[in-house]
Amino acid sequence: MLLHPCGQSFKSRVMILLCGTYVWVGQKALVQAGIAKTEGNKLYAAGNYEEALQSYARALESAPDHPSSSETRAQCYSNRAICQIQLV
Repeated sequence: MLLHPCGQSFKSRVMILLCGTYVWVGQKALVQAGIAKTEGNKLYAAGNYEEALQSYARALESAPDHPSSSETRAQCYSNRAICQIQLV
């Protein structure tokens, strides 16, 4: 039986891989936030700072205010600040 690092059986729950981390499918909002953050990162790398800001804002709207999403939320706030600096 395969086990996730948290000890959960892969057979007992459906999991998906997002950015190198397994998450429970039930965490749809957190997955959506991760997708929006990744989109923002790509836009930032391409120099589209205003569009990246919008993606990070979507990620923050999607990410629940819960300890499981605190890292994603912190990264989005930080990335938004960097975009604001680039726009000055």
